[in-house]
Amino acid sequence: MLRDGFVGHLREYRRQLAERARADLEERRLPGGLPANGVAMVVSAAIDGLLLHAGADPQFEYEQAHRHLGGTAVD
Repeated sequence: MLRDGFVGHLREYRRQLAERARADLEERRLPGGLPANGVAMVVSAAIDGLLLHAGADPQFEYEQAHRHLGGTAVD
């Protein structure tokens, strides 16, 4: 099914985000005590929301959103 393939891609995406978060936690670029999987969920949700707004609103200010996120979450 189409859904199964799509879900597989989403899970892999979150897995990779969690790996990155885990590395950032180990290198103390993120506050200690945060769960890597939780960070991955929040980051992926924020990116999904930005994509929704950017796709729906032709006046969406991507550069401003990028600045507010510190330029790292979407690079």
